[in-house]
Amino acid sequence: QVGGLVGYMWREGYTTGPMLSNVTNSYAYGQVVGTEDVGGLVGLRRDVGGYFMPNVTASYWKITDNVADSDGGDPLTEAEFTAQQNFSGWGFGSVWQMGSDRPVLMWE
Repeated sequence: QVGGLVGYMWREGYTTGPMLSNVTNSYAYGQVVGTEDVGGLVGLRRDVGGYFMPNVTASYWKITDNVADSDGGDPLTEAEFTAQQNFSGWGFGSVWQMGSDRPVLMWE
């Protein structure tokens, strides 16, 4: 399993509570290469035990020639990555700022 950010993520429940495996406010911008379960952001999400599917929210991946799908996150074109409005709720001005071609952390 290969993803631009996460290759394999799972969420498993126990009697003492769920073990969380979540991705929020993130992105993958580069090329992703693999042969099985290849995704722009997430290669494969697994619900272990049938109760807790991992969550992927407000997260994006760049559409490239070799990756047209992801098991989580939303696709954006290269041009869409340059528009701050495509990253609603990300905390621009406090955590994130717009770089020349994509969001970057304030300290970058």
